[in-house]
Amino acid sequence: MNNRVTSRFAIFVALLLIAVIGVLLVLQATPEGAGLSDDSIAYIAGARSMVAGHGYREAWLASNQPVTHFPPAFPAVLAFFGFLPRSLPGWFLEDCLSCPAICFKFMQSR
Repeated sequence: MNNRVTSRFAIFVALLLIAVIGVLLVLQATPEGAGLSDDSIAYIAGARSMVAGHGYREAWLASNQPVTHFPPAFPAVLAFFGFLPRSLPGWFLEDCLSCPAICFKFMQSR
């Protein structure tokens, strides 16, 4: 029994270390913010549209029609973080929280 507790503790410490390294890598890789491509602009604009209360719309286009070709889950997560104070960028929190969350879920599945 004691060996099993020691083994689980070692796995927990290893996953915690991986999570901390993941956060540090995000900080190192994005010192000036996230790089944007066409898809990320669509997701961010859709999230801003949700935060403004207009639904998931093509806010980056003049047509401003509902979005039908990009999935809504990622913009919904960004929209959730969009309600936080502006001093905390949503992409940063989402990246820094997802690595520990993944490690935690892995730990629970074992």
